[in-house]
Amino acid sequence: MGQKRLGWLADLSVAFKRHRQGRSGWFIELKGDRLRVRSTELPPRPDEAADAPLRRRDAWLSTPAGPAMFKDALAEACALFDSVIAGTWRWPDPDALPTEGKAGQLAPATLQRLTDRLKAALVGERIGMSTWNRTYLPYLSRLVEVAGSRVWLDDRDLLEAVLRNWEPNSRARQMAHDRIRALWKQAGWEWPEPIVAMRGNGRAAAAAEGVRAFNDPEIQELRARLLRSYRLTPAPSWPVEFEGACPSCLTPLALCITGYGAVSPAVSALERALKLPPARPRS
Repeated sequence: MGQKRLGWLADLSVAFKRHRQGRSGWFIELKGDRLRVRSTELPPRPDEAADAPLRRRDAWLSTPAGPAMFKDALAEACALFDSVIAGTWRWPDPDALPTEGKAGQLAPATLQRLTDRLKAALVGERIGMSTWNRTYLPYLSRLVEVAGSRVWLDDRDLLEAVLRNWEPNSRARQMAHDRIRALWKQAGWEWPEPIVAMRGNGRAAAAAEGVRAFNDPEIQELRARLLRSYRLTPAPSWPVEFEGACPSCLTPLALCITGYGAVSPAVSALERALKLPPARPRS
């Protein structure tokens, strides 16, 4: 494999030299898993003086290294050389995001920077930190994790792979779709139309037929009845059988209360959730 890598890199160097028509002082090298162009003709960096002495400087290519990307790497290196010779090349802004279509757009580091920007824009302005940690961070962290699993050259492929981590038509997949789409919007990138269909309709997370959440008047009535029951004041018997969720803690409950008889453990759980003293059975 090492010989194969040296082979494609040598061919890339020869092709780059051919484009320069033999002009010396330019090199294309592999450093780690990235390609760079080295030359003394590269202009001083923004943090250097304009009259800084000549020395070799490195310009990193955004094209991934490897024989499969030979043509793209050669085209990027040649374009860099031509713009330097023409005097139009500028050092890239380290804080700028890669434009759409470049390989660096889907790199984990880029997506993490986007995540940090989205967090700064939302937390404190529109949502709290706990909401961010609960409803944004898990989905965006999975995006960065999947992006680091290999090189992605198409955002549609990456997004499809990420969304398949959640069940189709589930609320979790809907949340993942919407949060990641917000990230794309933050970067100004176009959202692939085929990915919209993967959002689903949320039916997998829909409540079972006949089951619904309590509304505000029902919550108040339930609380009032519990208070009357605790105080042992005259109150009509109220047989109640239903399934639902405690409005404050979302703990599943199955209540069965009949008059002033025995109070089920589920009722005690509801009282604790509502911060009521425990009900005392009527003697």
